[in-house]
Amino acid sequence: MTPPFPYFGELCSVSTAIFWGIAVILFKVSGLKLSPLALNLFKNSIGFALLLITFPLIGQSFWVKAAPADVLLIIVSGVVGIGISDTLFLRALNLLGASGVAIVDTLYSPSVIIFAFYFLGEKLSPLAAVGASLILSSVLLPMLVQVKQSDIPRADWIRGTFWGALAMLTVAWAIVIIKPLLNSYSLVWITTVRMGSGTAILLVFALLHPGRKSIFSVFRPQASWRVALPASFLGAYVCLLFWMAGFKYAQAGTASLLNQTSIVIMAGFGVLFLKEQFNWAKGLALALAFAGALLVIL
Repeated sequence: MTPPFPYFGELCSVSTAIFWGIAVILFKVSGLKLSPLALNLFKNSIGFALLLITFPLIGQSFWVKAAPADVLLIIVSGVVGIGISDTLFLRALNLLGASGVAIVDTLYSPSVIIFAFYFLGEKLSPLAAVGASLILSSVLLPMLVQVKQSDIPRADWIRGTFWGALAMLTVAWAIVIIKPLLNSYSLVWITTVRMGSGTAILLVFALLHPGRKSIFSVFRPQASWRVALPASFLGAYVCLLFWMAGFKYAQAGTASLLNQTSIVIMAGFGVLFLKEQFNWAKGLALALAFAGALLVIL
């Protein structure tokens, strides 16, 4: 499908990075009081409701003719990429902070490139291996280097990196498998089905969780809504639509690299607004990660 104007997909991907960087800071603050499962269920419920409201506003119907196999693939994408992956990401964010999770977030780009190579046949540059190696070294650096007066214990780095890496792999796989469908169906419809399925699986997890009363208490009006509501609006609605549009109108590799610029915003905002410590190890890791992301896409 032809974009509304040249580089529309690229612009959407950059916008995603900016809004996601802001949303991550708000999620970090919200995570001080809310568990990852509760926060993800809350943000996805808000996002799903907003997406449903969007249909009459744009004059579209939610009910469309779609092949059952396509619907199933979109549902799986939502369960993995929104329900599971986002919960893992929020858990990593609680452990690593915004500036720390920004480093692990760089695994997203090479993951998309590799999955796009295998599933979509997109070009895999010879430099991708070098870039992926730089990104991997950047992720491991803070765990291997003992920095004096570090604000994050090494054990938390290891656990946070594991959950964050798993989040990046799952979200990358989930978006790549549905890229061929983005030109066949409405962007808002696909986004809504993904969000609905992601919310549904979280609802099942919450109902089966022994602490379900605590999880569902997030829907009672409370002080944490002052941060959780704008975070959910940006992260589960605005960012998601821009993100999907970027993948629809640009190559998966290009979109993922432009999305990756969010690491600078996340790290900068983490230091400025959350007073997170920014030591030389984090700085070097971010530099290696960004250089690796550039090589992956070349």
